[in-house]
Formats: sequence, C-alpha cells, structure tokens
Amino acid sequence: MVSRLYLRAAAVLALSCFVLLGGCKDDLGLEEVPWPCDESLPCAEGYDCLDGYCARVVEVPDVVAGDLLSEPDAVDPDCEPDCEGRECGPDPECGVSCGTCPAAAPHCVEGLCQVECEPDCAGRVCGSDGCGGECPPGCDAGYECAEESGICVDPDPCTPDCAGRECGPDGCGGSCGTCPGAQDACVDGWCVCEPDCAGRVCGPDGCGGSCGTCPGAQDTCVNGVCVCEPDCAGRVCGPDGCGGSCGTCSGDTWCTPDGDCSPRSVGYVLIPSGSFTMGSPSGEPGRFDREGPQHEVVLTRSFYLKSTQVTQGEWESLMGNNPSRFSSCGSECPVEQVSWWDSVAYCNALSRHEGLAECYTLTGCSGTPGVSGYSCGGVTFAGLGCTGYRLPTEAEWEYAYRAGTTTAFYNGPITHTGSSPVDPNLDVIGWYGGNSDTGDGRRTHPVGLKTPNAWDL
Repeated sequence: MVSRLYLRAAAVLALSCFVLLGGCKDDLGLEEVPWPCDESLPCAEGYDCLDGYCARVVEVPDVVAGDLLSEPDAVDPDCEPDCEGRECGPDPECGVSCGTCPAAAPHCVEGLCQVECEPDCAGRVCGSDGCGGECPPGCDAGYECAEESGICVDPDPCTPDCAGRECGPDGCGGSCGTCPGAQDACVDGWCVCEPDCAGRVCGPDGCGGSCGTCPGAQDTCVNGVCVCEPDCAGRVCGPDGCGGSCGTCSGDTWCTPDGDCSPRSVGYVLIPSGSFTMGSPSGEPGRFDREGPQHEVVLTRSFYLKSTQVTQGEWESLMGNNPSRFSSCGSECPVEQVSWWDSVAYCNALSRHEGLAECYTLTGCSGTPGVSGYSCGGVTFAGLGCTGYRLPTEAEWEYAYRAGTTTAFYNGPITHTGSSPVDPNLDVIGWYGGNSDTGDGRRTHPVGLKTPNAWDL
C-alpha cells in the first residue's frame, strides 16, 4: 500500500526533492520548471495544482510516509525553508538541504559551493573541519564529539568527589589537589607532614617539631648538629665550657672558679701531667702482693700538692682543735691521729676558707672533725675537676712521690726493710722507726727537714 505525498519543503530532506515557488528541482540537478496553474490552466499528468503551482506527486511506502510525518525529529511539514543566498548545505530555518555542490566545486562553505576549502581545526580535536573532513585526532573509544565545540566529551560523565578531601584522587581520574610541603604526604585525602630527622640530632624536623635539643648550656644547633661554643668572656684561665681551656696560670698562682689567676697557698708545688709505671716490681725487697702488678698510668691533668704534711698549726688554726698525740712537738710538726673523714672535712673547710668549691658532699655526719669518733653516713665526690681542695688519688700520690724515678725511694733503692740497721737512702728523705728516736723515744719531727724529691716534695 502506498500513500500520496505532495513534495513540499518539509519532505525534501528525506526524498531528495523539494518544492520551489516556481516549480520543482531535485538533488540530481533537474531543471526548474515554473508551472503556474488554476482551474483554467490544469497541470500536466503526474502533477497537482498546489497553491497556484504544479507540484509532482510521489508515491512512497507507508513506512516512509509515516516516518516523515510521525518521527519526533522529522522536519515540520509546515516549515518554510530559507535558502536565499545559499546553494548548498542545510537552510537555517528548517534544516533541509539547500542543494549539493557539483564535482567542479565540491566544497560547501557557509552555504556556497567552492573549488577549494581551507580546513579550520583551531581549538578543535574532533568534528567537522568546515571542508567536509574531520578534525584530528578524533575521540578515544567511549567518548563522543561535541560538534559545536569540537572537543571530546564523556557521554556518561563522572562527577568528581572531593568532599572532605584536600589531596589525592577525586574518583574520576583527576586530583583533589597536591600537598604544598616538601615533606607532606597525602593520607586519606589530607596533607600530613612527615618529620625528617635523618642525620640530625637537633633543630627543626621540617614539620614544626624538633629533632631534639642540645644538652650543653653552650651548645648551638648548626645544621642539625650540636656545636659547643667556647665561652672565655671575663676569664683568663680554666675551662672554656667545651673541653678546652681559656688559658693557664703561671708561677705560684692557681685558677679560681671565676677564671682568675690567684696566688696559691704557701707550700704547694705544681705536679705536671704525665705517665709512669705504678706499683712495686715483683723482686723489690719489702714488697707486698697488693702493691702489684706494675701497670702504666697516664695522668691527663696537672695538679697542686702540698710540699709537706699538714702541720698541727695549720689544722688548729682552721679547725679549732688539735687531735695530735705528739702535740708537744709543736705547730710545725705534722698533724696526726686524724681519720679519712677528718681529712675530707679539713679539705672542705680549707676550700670554704679560700672561697673555692667544696669537693666533698658529706651526709649523715656526727661528732666534730678532729675529735675522736667523727664520721659520716655518706659522701659524694665532685670529681677530679673540682677546683677546691681534695685528697690526692693513690695514683697521683705515687706519681708525685716518684717524680720520674723508678726505684723504691726517689733517691735510690731500698737496702734494709727493718728499723735496724737504718736504710741509708730512707734516712735521708724521711722519718721512720729506724731514725725517729732522738733520745726521747720515737716521735714526730717538724716538717721540711729532710731532702725533697725533684718536684720539691
């Protein structure tokens, strides 16, 4: 079954033939025939009189006619095409073709047929180039070309989701942002600074925190490393706070805690630093087992040592008593009958008297120093660096006594171990049981009467 359809402007696009006001011209280039008609001037066979002009009748299958008349996108049959000044391409009113270009001028540019055409793909990656071609490179699979803009679009676009996120993926292949800091890491959508203390013990960690602080009061953090800055302001001697020295004192002066050189108490000699062999040789006469084996000792610091024993007069003037058994010997004789506790108490008292730091902290003491029974419950030693008075260590005492010698006595070897006969070397340098009895029994004698060693002890 077929339907009759008058070819009007609305049907031209589908049937390649359109009605002109003066006749009919198809897309094959047929000549236009102006056939006016009325009741007295009928049309030729195959044409009907329509609006005063003859129009060709075309028979089409129902499906075509139905498609033309019922498709939602079909051209409105009442639309009047506007092809004025155009010879090709769609008309701007109805979208129907205004004609096709011949082979001699095949390019339709803005409604006119041209021999040559300059493709225009500026800002376009797809769609028409204006000359019948396509702009490269075209769209990837899954994307469509938006003809008007010439860009590829996702027909089913993804909606980025950055709610509550400042970095990391947005769920659509894009990003919610990047972290600004060099040490920042994106963790669950948030920028988190990761501290960096590699090779650093102090200073900033790059995240507003610290890699640590320098322990010393004079330490400065330089490039993550603690550097001690010596401080000798107002000092001419003593430590600089960084293991070095601000200088040394000469002669009979010593360095006070304030860094000043001050006169030493009379009777003290400087013992220089050095090394020696400590202990008694295995074959030495009178040797005890506890005096060996011999071993090398290095003393890294010089120290002052009293050239004689502390006298009774020195003790009594400072402590206010005299514990000596041989008190009748006089003030120039050595003080005796003092314990170790009495001795460290005397050292502290002497330090206080001269304005120096005390080298011993005594706790739980009872009694009076110099009086029988004085003792303490505990003691804390300030260390060898203490600037006050202290007792010499065993190594310091032996080193100072030997004064560079290696024999039993600093003036020679031992020949007699008893009191009789008198040892000739010992008799010259000290009082002992063999020579201390001068007619009134064995007793002490004034200090400084014997030959000193090389360091004047």
